[in-house]
Amino acid sequence: MENKELSAIILAGGKGTRMRSPLPKVVHPVAGRPMIERVIKACRSAQVNTLRLVVGHGQELVKKIVEPFNIGVFLQSQQLGTAHAVISANPETLEGDVLILNGDHPLVEGEDIQQFVKIFREEKATLGVVTAKVKHPRDFGRILRQKGELKAIIEAKEATAETLRINEINTGIYIVKANALKKYLPQIQNNNAKGEYYLTDLVSLCFENNEKVIAIEGNSRVAIGVNSQAELAKATRKVFVNKAKQLLESGVILVDPSRTYIEESVQIGPATVVYPGVYLRGQTQIGSICFVEPGCYIVDSVIEDSVVLRAGTYLESTRVANRATLGPYARLRPGTELGEEAHVGNII
Repeated sequence: MENKELSAIILAGGKGTRMRSPLPKVVHPVAGRPMIERVIKACRSAQVNTLRLVVGHGQELVKKIVEPFNIGVFLQSQQLGTAHAVISANPETLEGDVLILNGDHPLVEGEDIQQFVKIFREEKATLGVVTAKVKHPRDFGRILRQKGELKAIIEAKEATAETLRINEINTGIYIVKANALKKYLPQIQNNNAKGEYYLTDLVSLCFENNEKVIAIEGNSRVAIGVNSQAELAKATRKVFVNKAKQLLESGVILVDPSRTYIEESVQIGPATVVYPGVYLRGQTQIGSICFVEPGCYIVDSVIEDSVVLRAGTYLESTRVANRATLGPYARLRPGTELGEEAHVGNII
């Protein structure tokens, strides 16, 4: 009987030099949440049974952030490539299917992972490489197909001019049978300019041994990795844009969605008007027919119906009852509860 166990190994040991930051790359926030938290939650929502995290640079801070998730953490003592990172997670103790992905791909969702695993199992493959078609492939490895089937992954630096025109790329997400991982991972060599062990070599090893290798095409969103502050801002913007679309479809009035910053966990009722420059965070809940003027910053607060928040109002862990009016430039201290039809003009 086929083993339906699903494990995941998240690679999060990179230094992220191009981030120009003293922080480990994977702890940088995307729309208010660390990248690594987003990847872990995606795995959990996809019903991953066993989750292992490989850390390296800034390991103590990364461990502290992931501590609430109660997952296995493994140290990659030397940065010797992606295959070496996977070896650091002791994959020989895993069974069933193993998902391998990067901790700096914050836009991967649980539904994506479930779909990848579904295709992998339906195809009865040994190795699945998740690919995506993108407008600007840049330094990504290109997917070379023959008669529609995956033939090889060609690294950009080794590609011909013709190959570089291919817009289907390797996202760095893999699904592999645990038995195959145990068999072929130790065979990967470091015969390359950097002297590193590359996980992409797993593809050629499987081909050489007549294993079934498939390309699983995903949404271009899953290919978005973060290696610089510019890419971090791009990923954050995509999260805000997606949230804005959801709110607009539910009847919320966003005067300028491109200049409104609302985290995914925020809830807003229909016919509430949100003006540009507003930042809504955490577990904030806003009722119906409210007005939230420019420059308001609201965190973990409950705003009931028909409330008016004038420009520059700052609320943190507060509760505001129906038909109250605050501001402009009002601030309520954490724990404050404001009654119905109350009026607050400034700091209290």
